[in-house]
Amino acid sequence: MELAIEKIKNVLDVFFHSCHIDDFSIDIKSYDANTRLVISVSLPTTASIFIGRFGSNLEAFESVLTDIANLNGQTTERCRVEFDINGYRLNRQKELQDLAKKTAQRVMIFKTAVKLEPMSARDRKIIHNEISLYPDLNSWSEGEPPNRYIVIGFRSNSI
Repeated sequence: MELAIEKIKNVLDVFFHSCHIDDFSIDIKSYDANTRLVISVSLPTTASIFIGRFGSNLEAFESVLTDIANLNGQTTERCRVEFDINGYRLNRQKELQDLAKKTAQRVMIFKTAVKLEPMSARDRKIIHNEISLYPDLNSWSEGEPPNRYIVIGFRSNSI
């Protein structure tokens, strides 16, 4: 695992230096018996270009870094990489949880299902997890990627 961490640090170091960003920090932690790496990068500048719209660039970084972490793997178990810049993922999670709570209230008040905007699988999972806390409500995904969206409504036996 140490070799994979060094490879990832080198790749990120070269990448950010080639973008003329010299003052950054990389924090890599290993969890779950080295099957999950959590990488946090702190940048002194606005990181929106690296994050992308709704974290789309973060997902691309994760894909590439996961491949790098699993190159010449010594084990049969793949390592999963979670990548974040300037705490975007945590902020996004809080925003989505708030959206789910507000939408749940709306569904309960108006007694009608609500469709949310299309979002990534990661974002939909956060919404589904939050709605699962409401015993009378249910959430499900509809549509085809990249236009897959969530519908929040009452459970069929709770109306």
